[in-house]
Amino acid sequence: MGAINCLWICILLVCASLISCDKKEDAGHHQSVPAAIFATFEDGHGLFFPQESTPYGDTIHFVFGTHFPEGSDQEIDVSRMWLQANGSVEVAVDGRSPAYVDLNRPTTITIKSPGNMPSRHVVMGEIRKSSEAQITHFSVPEVGFGSFIREDEKVIELLIGDRDSGLLKPTIELSPYATITPDSSEAQNFTKEIEYVVTAEDGTQVRYTVKPVPPGYGKIDIADMVLIYHGGVHRPMEWTKDQFDPYVTYEDEKGGKNWLFDGFLFLEFKDGQGRGFAPGYVEGNARRTEWEWLMDRHFGNHTAFAALDASIESHISELGSPPFKHKVVMGLPSPIPGQKDWGELNGERLDFSKRSDRLKAAHWFIDTFIQRFEAQNYKHIELDGFYWVDEDVAKNEDLLNNLGDYIRKGDNRFYWIPYWRAKGNNRWKELGFDFAWQQPNHFFNSGVPDSRLDVACEFGREHGMGMEMEFDGRAIAHSPTGFRSRLEAYIDYFEKNLVYRYASIAYYEGGNGIYHFSRSNDPLDKKLLGRLAKKIIERKKWFFPEDDD
Repeated sequence: MGAINCLWICILLVCASLISCDKKEDAGHHQSVPAAIFATFEDGHGLFFPQESTPYGDTIHFVFGTHFPEGSDQEIDVSRMWLQANGSVEVAVDGRSPAYVDLNRPTTITIKSPGNMPSRHVVMGEIRKSSEAQITHFSVPEVGFGSFIREDEKVIELLIGDRDSGLLKPTIELSPYATITPDSSEAQNFTKEIEYVVTAEDGTQVRYTVKPVPPGYGKIDIADMVLIYHGGVHRPMEWTKDQFDPYVTYEDEKGGKNWLFDGFLFLEFKDGQGRGFAPGYVEGNARRTEWEWLMDRHFGNHTAFAALDASIESHISELGSPPFKHKVVMGLPSPIPGQKDWGELNGERLDFSKRSDRLKAAHWFIDTFIQRFEAQNYKHIELDGFYWVDEDVAKNEDLLNNLGDYIRKGDNRFYWIPYWRAKGNNRWKELGFDFAWQQPNHFFNSGVPDSRLDVACEFGREHGMGMEMEFDGRAIAHSPTGFRSRLEAYIDYFEKNLVYRYASIAYYEGGNGIYHFSRSNDPLDKKLLGRLAKKIIERKKWFFPEDDD
């Protein structure tokens, strides 16, 4: 304890000696830190702080922009500014308070605060022109061209699609008071690179290069495909006509009605009775018996495909025939390697440790499903392809190219929606898929930052993929989880990254999210569903343009 006390005594003696050396006339007195001053206009508006922090030296500098409020056309006038400080601190000019000063010229002020001797300083202001020379927005709205501004490289990637639209005028937004050459009123041919020079208010110049690039995202003739989880007895939805209605059409609060989703992916991971249709979900693997049962569940008289067809039929009298064919994609059960009890095919007991037997089972499912689908003669839906239910390729990569070729022989397509960073997601074409959508996997974990959506969109662009939107019932207004903002982030970031304009989108909504949103009476839910539905409806004009004649 003696050593500690000695240490504290030494510290106190050092502090005391520093204070005593500060100013001779203040010896023996404690000084508090002087309060910071600030300036406002004479009427109290505005709030400006000096460049220096306390304690102030001989000179105090204020720096102002050329206009106030910033971005306005109103030039700033600092000829009568009011200098103040918080609390009981007084700022005076020539002994007079309040202190009004012309900051266009040096002025001596006195700052008086309790516990401190009055201090004199020269205060002066500077009106400084902005050095910001930045393009903050660039687009060509006449034809819907969006862009990505890569600020570090001073490159603007203009997504022009695959058409030559001639000379067009861009919409450009700049830093306040900056100018640009060529002027934004000048039409340009954006199929070639164009250089723009941005000049800041103080003359600083920055050069940007506008480069035409393809959109990058993948786009097929399914604009918006919703995932329909159906089959397992554990599912809360039987997918009747009434349950499909809010997925087939959207009716706004004014009574306006439009077609909504144009694609429907039917998939299932497990039967709810101990058997799984993909590896890793339950201990038991689905056998031929469960594969047939899964098909039976989809071909019921009043659910699944029949109910979807009936829902579309019920709205045609009011809306007319849709400008697109509603497409159905069927989840393909995974022949899980090593399984011995799948069953027999053509009198042969299949062994899934053999690649050839796994292919035989998958081919049988594809053929049987197509035959049963065609036999139904649905009026308003058509089979578009099959979906690989396994969200990575760790187990069955050796089957995929063969399955893709086999599916395409029947004029169908092979699809995939890998999870974030799944094995093989960056080489989906090489694996044999016709198209893939990328899962961002952002919604489900509050610890995943919104920036994941930017990264996922960039990955989708780089690899020619569509994107998946993800949410579930936790986005409903009364949900205690507060995940609503995470769905809103998807909408915001898909807008920002031009996903709605250029990419096919798959929608994971928890198996009944849209249904519950449509049944909610909460104004917040109606507003959010309306925002999402409006995006889906507007996209149809780009994916399914109506003939001019």
